[in-house]
Amino acid sequence: MSAPDGYSELRIYIPHVLAVRLDGIKRAHAHKGLDAFCVPALESAVEVEIHKATVLLRCAGINPLARAAQQEPSE
Repeated sequence: MSAPDGYSELRIYIPHVLAVRLDGIKRAHAHKGLDAFCVPALESAVEVEIHKATVLLRCAGINPLARAAQQEPSE
């Protein structure tokens, strides 16, 4: 079975205890699948990591949002 257009499958191994807890969350909210909980949680975590990287680059004097032609070459 292939993923729907615009989607990718994510396969990971997680501790059994975490899987049981995630299943509990799914059941408590009457979700059909874990995607209703996991996708927003992953999106939030990704945004936090991107923000951290952006702040780090700006502290180093690099504007990650500027176009390459606008940036001065680094030493």
